[in-house]
Amino acid sequence: MSTQIPTILLGLLLISLAMLLAVAGAILAHNRIPIQLRKSHTVPLGLINGGLIVTFGVIVGFLAFLVLNKYQAAEQRVQSEAADVEEVYRYAQELPEPRSVIRSKGSPSPMPGRWWRRNGP
Repeated sequence: MSTQIPTILLGLLLISLAMLLAVAGAILAHNRIPIQLRKSHTVPLGLINGGLIVTFGVIVGFLAFLVLNKYQAAEQRVQSEAADVEEVYRYAQELPEPRSVIRSKGSPSPMPGRWWRRNGP
């Protein structure tokens, strides 16, 4: 018997755990590392942070481009299929109307194994 945790719950749990560890680490660093030593590391960490932000922006830009490209391709596909359906409909308009068949009670139905009944289900 296996119990599965829903994906949304697992995701929230992991994000909450990561946030808790980050806050605990920041509090621990604030209490243990002197202010002068922390100030000396601010500029290099700011440069690394700037590089990471640029990288993240480029990745998001590429993802947006790919999603938009897939959306446009899907939209074209839908329009093409709609045009095909319209063409089939127009061709079907030219076909003759089906002839109605009047069946009497007891005559065989178009479905095998059943008999046509006018007064029954």
